Amino acid sequence: MTDRPILFSGPMVRAVLSGRKTQTRRVVKPQFFVQVADVRLNASGEWCGHANGEPGIRRGWRRCPYGAPGERLWCRETWRPVMESWRGYVEYAAGGENLNVTSDRLESLRRLALRFPGARKDRHSEAWRPSIHMPRWASRLTLEVLGVRVGRLQAITEEDARAEGIPRNDIGRFLPPYPNTAGWMHALDAFPGWWDAITGRRPGCSWEANPWVWVVSFRRLP
Repeated sequence: MTDRPILFSGPMVRAVLSGRKTQTRRVVKPQFFVQVADVRLNASGEWCGHANGEPGIRRGWRRCPYGAPGERLWCRETWRPVMESWRGYVEYAAGGENLNVTSDRLESLRRLALRFPGARKDRHSEAWRPSIHMPRWASRLTLEVLGVRVGRLQAITEEDARAEGIPRNDIGRFLPPYPNTAGWMHALDAFPGWWDAITGRRPGCSWEANPWVWVVSFRRLP
């Protein structure tokens, strides 16, 4: 079974850890042709776009880079290696339990951590490293893919928006990614702000652009 990496921001890592996030949307690359009105799965596990008004005419084939139901994803997040005397572990910017490193990975961790001495004499840690540079052995989260489909970003439902793990305040309102607001009653109102804050800066990927996206449902493995 192939384990595939997937990147998550700090807030979304915390949502996975808490059990709130069981779904993620990722932009299809490259996008389907503009004539495509419907996307369907074929017997080979590829998604093909069907042109509007042209029955049987297929335009573009895409295989989901996040696997298929039953396969696994491992999460990449912002991290740093830490050494304290003989013990080594991985620290995560999103908080939560740190990962103690097994003996077969200790030397890898030591080579990373000792390059940047920390403030304490008995502790050495490297600066925070981007999620894209996290190796498989440093990941603390493994997910099982439960379902994959393709759709337009703006086709998201209230139920799906809740499954995306948007944080809530003490009175149950869904919070946007910026402070000093009372929040919204519906996750669907909060989702566009989160999407644009995390993904929307890339050309053609904003909420307003309404790109085709992979919709991946998953569960966290113990």
